[in-house]
Amino acid sequence: MNNRKNLLIGFLVVMIVVVVFVGWKLSNSSSSTDNDFLSAAIVPVDDPIDVTMSFYTPWLEALLSTTTTPYESDLLSSPLISENLRERLKSEVGVSGLQVDSVLCQVVVPEKIGAKIIYTNGTEAQVMVIPRRSDASESALVTLTAIDGKWIISDIICSGGEIAPVREFDFDHEGFLLKQSVVPPLDPNNWHLVFTQNGQPGHTAPIFFNEASKCVSVDGTESVCNQDQITEATKAIIKGDMTEAGVSLRRLEFTQ
Repeated sequence: MNNRKNLLIGFLVVMIVVVVFVGWKLSNSSSSTDNDFLSAAIVPVDDPIDVTMSFYTPWLEALLSTTTTPYESDLLSSPLISENLRERLKSEVGVSGLQVDSVLCQVVVPEKIGAKIIYTNGTEAQVMVIPRRSDASESALVTLTAIDGKWIISDIICSGGEIAPVREFDFDHEGFLLKQSVVPPLDPNNWHLVFTQNGQPGHTAPIFFNEASKCVSVDGTESVCNQDQITEATKAIIKGDMTEAGVSLRRLEFTQ
């Protein structure tokens, strides 16, 4: 068992080293690549609502126009939306039986729209676009992803009314816990979660415990977390709030 755990720890450390090394290579390869790498690591400064409305306002104006449409106005070429979303929206143009506008999520075009933030965590945000009329039964949930230091609209889904989907935690990932085994620049005084994100392994997040942090054992027993009872390379689900320093832990669920 110890040999197996040691192998797992070694594998996790190698993944971390690879990610750090690739980042270092990218940041030192050339000035242009360096700028790209740094910009990719920068949290967007723009307000997700402003970015969303920069796309939605001209879309609504084109829908209300008597001389053009959003598609004739070439609004799908906007740099504010991702390529995958662009292709999806193009494929829905003229689809038989499709009565709801795929961007506004409305059958009847409203004269005015508003927006409110659902959540934002630095790398992803979600905004609800709402028609300004009382009888509207649908709203658009717009997902934005941080790419090269800018917000890009990556998905739009239609949702009933003004009820947003419940998102209890900013950070919710499963992975393996490491502390003393981590390599610089990670701090061995903190526990870290090593996890996979968007298909890429080796991501790490420092975990900060507090008196409200709850730990749930494999059998479902819940208690206040005792860091001394956590061992290296333990598999767990970490749920908490993202801060500039890392994850402020609210719930740690041990898994088999």
